Amino acid sequence: MFRRFAVYLSLIIIPGALLAIISVWLFNFGYWENYKESYLVHKEEQFNYFVSTIIENQQDCVNSNAIWTDALLHVQTADEDWLYDNATGYIIEQDLFNVDYVLITNEEQTFTSEYGGAHFDALMKTPEIQIALEDNEIVTFFTDIDGMYGIATASPITDNDEKNPSGLYLVISFFDDARTDELIGILGSDLKGYTIFKEDEPLVTAYLADLHSPSNATLNIDIPGREYLIQLDFDITKTQETFDKNKMNTIYMISISALAVLVIILTFLLFFTRRIKDITTNVIKISEGDYDLKYSLHKNKAFNEMNLLANAVYKMSDDIKKHISTINMHYVEMADVIISAVEANDKYTSRHNIEVGIYAQIIAKQIKYQEIDNLFYAAKLHDIGKISIPSHILNKPGRLTDEEFDIIKTHPVEGYKIIDNIEFFNNIKYGVKHHHEHWDGTGYPDGLKGNEIPLIAQIIAIADTYDAVTSDRSYRKGMTHEKAVEIIVQESGTLFNPLLVEAFMNCQDEFEQYLESIKNER
Repeated sequence: MFRRFAVYLSLIIIPGALLAIISVWLFNFGYWENYKESYLVHKEEQFNYFVSTIIENQQDCVNSNAIWTDALLHVQTADEDWLYDNATGYIIEQDLFNVDYVLITNEEQTFTSEYGGAHFDALMKTPEIQIALEDNEIVTFFTDIDGMYGIATASPITDNDEKNPSGLYLVISFFDDARTDELIGILGSDLKGYTIFKEDEPLVTAYLADLHSPSNATLNIDIPGREYLIQLDFDITKTQETFDKNKMNTIYMISISALAVLVIILTFLLFFTRRIKDITTNVIKISEGDYDLKYSLHKNKAFNEMNLLANAVYKMSDDIKKHISTINMHYVEMADVIISAVEANDKYTSRHNIEVGIYAQIIAKQIKYQEIDNLFYAAKLHDIGKISIPSHILNKPGRLTDEEFDIIKTHPVEGYKIIDNIEFFNNIKYGVKHHHEHWDGTGYPDGLKGNEIPLIAQIIAIADTYDAVTSDRSYRKGMTHEKAVEIIVQESGTLFNPLLVEAFMNCQDEFEQYLESIKNER
């Protein structure tokens, strides 16, 4: 009977396992193609966002400077100094609207003023310019002039009522190194290069790394202008390798599981079927995280082996419980070591992390936020990425340069990278990455907006700001509690979630009490 059942079970389990393996193989192949397609759709959406942001900035610039009665009058009188201060040159000088070139000219083109380069003669040959001049329309297009490439917006100059058009106002944002870095920031490090085509002829190619793998993904996107197209090249080799690895792991797991199931079932039939069923049920509970199960041993000596098995299973349960506790303790110790390393590199951070954690807990309790422990560790680790910032920048006396501040702004992503692959930090890593995002979408690193920002990061942002404002810096003394409250309230709806600001106001007395208690320690 045992042999008959063994044969029947083998005939069921082995073909079933083979069918499962084939299904997994086919499923992963189809899933990879679907993933790749959705990946490119997402990248196209991100690129369109990049282009639309440039165009929106240009349109804001045009609306502010070309649709203006004063500008129209001063163009007609060729008042270059006034135009420089109010409509043209100041934009380049102050790096406004993300614009690299500004041109203004009257209808007869007897007066012309340009800033950011000398491209007037080349631009006047483009048909879009003629549309703006002759048809008095606002035109946005892609341009290639004098070996430079970019997005341009041309507009007639009008009065405040958008009437009496005359002359031309033009702005251009070039695809230079800074724009490429901005594009990488939006599309991610998978972007390895791009090529701009005009009527199927390549105009410019910019590669950030060599592309050899056949798994690279290419995306072609039309851009505004006359037959222009940009080809984006992505390297998704690592992602495909992960897919393949997961596929093989799944196949191995199916194979091993099938063999284990066969052996276990055959053993059940041969030895102590009933008792083994009880143990199996409890093993499943242990795998689900219940480590406190008890098992009654059988007094009959014939069941000694079964009792030994039961003892081993429950010893394993206790050992797993202890190991999990030990592992979690090590992660906590590791987090403290990392925090100490950051504090050693940045004298300002030495108390900042702890204090941000305490302030964040006050807000969390006010809104009945459940994950207070995770919030506290996220707050303590929020500046972990500063370990990658040179100490001469972190501890620089006085204000930072723009370049130095750009380096400082990398610390949220660098901190996220440090803890991203550690499961213990899964619930806090986005608090580290997004604590400098702004409610209105103007923050970094990802420009998230509103409730796109994880709540844990929103809480840390307010706590971080309060401690930063009230702490002494090398270039200023710490502000008062009242001033800090004023700043946070002022930024409600721009930097911070208005509901969290309201919660902060409800518990600001606790902030003030704690601030007073640590004054002598600073």
